[in-house]
Amino acid sequence: MSKADVIDAVLAKVARIKIDPPVLQPAGLYLELAGEDLRKRAFLIDDPQGEELCLRPDMTVPACRAALALPEWRAAFAVRYQGLVFRRQSALTAGAAEFVQAGAEWFAPQADMSSAEPMILAAALDACRAAGVEPRLRLGNVSLFAALARSVGLDPAWSERLVRAFSRAGGPVGLMAEASAPEPSRSALAEALAALPAERAGAALAEMLDMAGVAPVGGRSVEDIAARLREQGARAGASRPTEAQWAPIRAALSVDDEPEAAFKSIASLAGAKTELAESIVRVREFWNAAIKLAKPPSDTRFVLSLGRGISYYDGLVFELEAPVLGPRASVGGGGRYDGLLAALAARSSTPERYNGWAAAGFALRPKRLEDAAK
Repeated sequence: MSKADVIDAVLAKVARIKIDPPVLQPAGLYLELAGEDLRKRAFLIDDPQGEELCLRPDMTVPACRAALALPEWRAAFAVRYQGLVFRRQSALTAGAAEFVQAGAEWFAPQADMSSAEPMILAAALDACRAAGVEPRLRLGNVSLFAALARSVGLDPAWSERLVRAFSRAGGPVGLMAEASAPEPSRSALAEALAALPAERAGAALAEMLDMAGVAPVGGRSVEDIAARLREQGARAGASRPTEAQWAPIRAALSVDDEPEAAFKSIASLAGAKTELAESIVRVREFWNAAIKLAKPPSDTRFVLSLGRGISYYDGLVFELEAPVLGPRASVGGGGRYDGLLAALAARSSTPERYNGWAAAGFALRPKRLEDAAK
């Protein structure tokens, strides 16, 4: 029995629906939802009809799209999958360009998902253990970092950028460096679009491009380009962060400790900031439930800077590692992605059907688990 089949047998106990999403996915959708950095990692294909496609670089987006077509949206449910994903490799990320992912995604009303998160983590750990590996666990929480970013008094334009930069390697540090650099020249077009309502900015840019005879390239829609220009325009008029505002961000990004100690360190930065304090309470409640249900490894760490490299995660994130594999230590991970679900649901024919729903899940790499179990 292969490790992938072992994992599937474990997941079948909690996710009765097995899906097999298409290998070809809309590239523009991935670039919009997962970030432009994914262009460097995806295998892009030009469709004869003019749509840019890609070989799926992960299973979460395809699984979520497939789940939206199911008639299960009356009570919480989960789907599981097993299939190839494809990623370009560079000299820094040398590895297999195609490999199997096996995992599961859960969908539930938002009020119920927080209580389901410990069970999702337990399923991931159970699958690793069934494959013969006791993984090292690292936890993080994007919403906790977002609450911190909003608590230090940054202009909203900067706090939003900081949250988006969080999932990029070195993103927050790079943003801090940008904030201290000389201010670049302003774009009159960006500032003009920033002054318009969002729904008018896209139409105005489309009209301007049409008059100039210019067609957008690179898989991005006019609306998306307009949104980015509006962001630039808003940022040009925003107050730059001060060193006093950056200081607690830097301190929080260095937190890497056993969970309770990490929570205390982050709480010391909260002060009287209610949103941040409440977020810490929710993360601590998750951890207490996970201890009972998932029996996490004794060397579990909470790392506030943990981002999963794909920017659609917006809550709990976790990474499972087998240190014996060295630089290939990651054997899987996952987290919560309510924003991704909402964005995909908005593109469906019945978006109201999914109002108030949340999503979370994980994917594992059976071949790495097999290597780690030897």
